[in-house]
Amino acid sequence: TGNINLRGNENVKVLVDGKPTNVPASQLLKQLPSSSIKSVELITNPSAKYNPEGMSGIINIILNKNANLGFNGSLNTGIEAGHYVRYNSSTNMNYKTGKINFFGNYGLNVGKRYTFGFINRTGINYQDINFINDNESHLFKIGADLYLDDKNTLSFYTTQNWFKSNSNGSVKITDSSEIITNISPNSQLSDSKNQTYNLNYKHDFDTEGHNIEFEATFSKNKTPQFFLNNDLIQTNDGSLNYFNDIFNDRSNTLVNLDYTNPISKNGKLELGIEYRANNSYNTNITNQTGFNNSSFSYDRKIYSGCINYGHQLGKLSVQLGSRIEQFNIKGIFKQEILGNETITDDIFTIYPSAFFTYNPSDENQFQLSYSKRVDRPNIQQVNPIREWSTALITSVGNAQLLPQFTNSIEFNYTRKIKGGSITIGSFYRNIDDVISRATFKDTSDPSNVRQILTYQNFDDTNSYGLELSSNYKITKWWRTNASMDIYAQTQFGTNDLNNVSSI
Repeated sequence: TGNINLRGNENVKVLVDGKPTNVPASQLLKQLPSSSIKSVELITNPSAKYNPEGMSGIINIILNKNANLGFNGSLNTGIEAGHYVRYNSSTNMNYKTGKINFFGNYGLNVGKRYTFGFINRTGINYQDINFINDNESHLFKIGADLYLDDKNTLSFYTTQNWFKSNSNGSVKITDSSEIITNISPNSQLSDSKNQTYNLNYKHDFDTEGHNIEFEATFSKNKTPQFFLNNDLIQTNDGSLNYFNDIFNDRSNTLVNLDYTNPISKNGKLELGIEYRANNSYNTNITNQTGFNNSSFSYDRKIYSGCINYGHQLGKLSVQLGSRIEQFNIKGIFKQEILGNETITDDIFTIYPSAFFTYNPSDENQFQLSYSKRVDRPNIQQVNPIREWSTALITSVGNAQLLPQFTNSIEFNYTRKIKGGSITIGSFYRNIDDVISRATFKDTSDPSNVRQILTYQNFDDTNSYGLELSSNYKITKWWRTNASMDIYAQTQFGTNDLNNVSSI
């Protein structure tokens, strides 16, 4: 499915060049050519300095930007072979003088993906689902760094991404007597345009590491979609033969100011303030029986401030921090005939963090860390407009979803050996109001066989695990990396009036 998973959990915050993106993480993987990626940064337990979103941590995808003097360029291409062959390529160009650095990047990703699955309701029915997605993505990035003087740098860039998708599939339903009751071919056209603009200014003071940095980022995404579904057996059923004309319009605004001061030889103080606004507007025009034309607007505003202090005490390093956030929500769901529904909420939260590192010798290191994080529902999870449906299942969001909060503890031991190192780690996470998939009976269905697939907050989840990783330099040109994870998760909640638990 293309989902990103870290330590058995998909709630990972994904950034591109350190900035949030309007594109869902699973979609981002399809749109970014691998040859456009310079590196990937992984932070499993971020401090209070970072945005607290992402239960499992942060993945930062760094795109190529050459910084050598003069004119430089490169061309990369790749082929991925699976059920279908997919192609990706990119070109990177850079021109740098003493005072200015221009950079540009273009990436292309083309190919088909085959997806299949099934839903087996023992003794009731079996649903066989198949899709072929034909995707094409173009990514442009251009920008410049202006070195005003030795202490002041001004940077700006824009990223433009066009993504087209043509999906064709079918859903076949067989009842408990192995009689085919539905065969529904369907198609979906999507044309997404994503734009990001970034401005950054940094001033360095006389003391090394003493600086103040201002950054503003604006991104916008528009995605029209058209979905057509037919049933070859029940051709006159208006609930199975229909179209959806969908339009999604989203924008993100991020403004932050960060200050760093090494106030002593062994201490460093970090302060920051941030403003974020996420706005989305979604419409759906349909002729499906039982559904109304509808729209959903969902606006989120987040005001935050953070303080982080680190100090070196001999062989012990300590870093303590805290982040405060005010989170405001306003949503309006409009349906023809049924009227309007308004959703509002205001949440104030404190996110503490603590990190301890002890180095008894050059070869041994012990690390202990704690942080509190949050996962807020994304637009797909809260959007009450139907996302997709088959003859027996309709998928919708839940506008009443609450954020889920995570308390995370990690312990790691690293041993340096000749030619490399070995790390043994363990982690524990407790999650309140965890967001999870849930199914309910469709009360509007007189036959009592249709189900609603949505999201809800479960009571409590605990996850824990062990990790073993190593890197070793075999020769001057050959280095190996190996890792192994063992983890488990328990979840408790209530679904469709029945208590459930899973592990």
